[in-house]
Amino acid sequence: MIRVGSPEADGLLHTADTVDEALEILMGCSAGERQANGRYPTGSVNAAGLHRLHELHDRLPAFDTRRQSRQAKRPQRTSLP
Repeated sequence: MIRVGSPEADGLLHTADTVDEALEILMGCSAGERQANGRYPTGSVNAAGLHRLHELHDRLPAFDTRRQSRQAKRPQRTSLP
């Protein structure tokens, strides 16, 4: 159960059977159902979340490239006999 602290809720308890239902209660907008093309409706919570995941994914290769260049500059470790 989720206690919603917004003035409109007036301290009522809400129950949610799914994460999407909980998101709709907490965020006050549609969570959005995945469409046949694999996308969520524009303006939905799930669309915003998926958009953010794509942004993070796009940053990952740049981070990995920087890490590889730093590792290439390090002297190689020698193993002990």
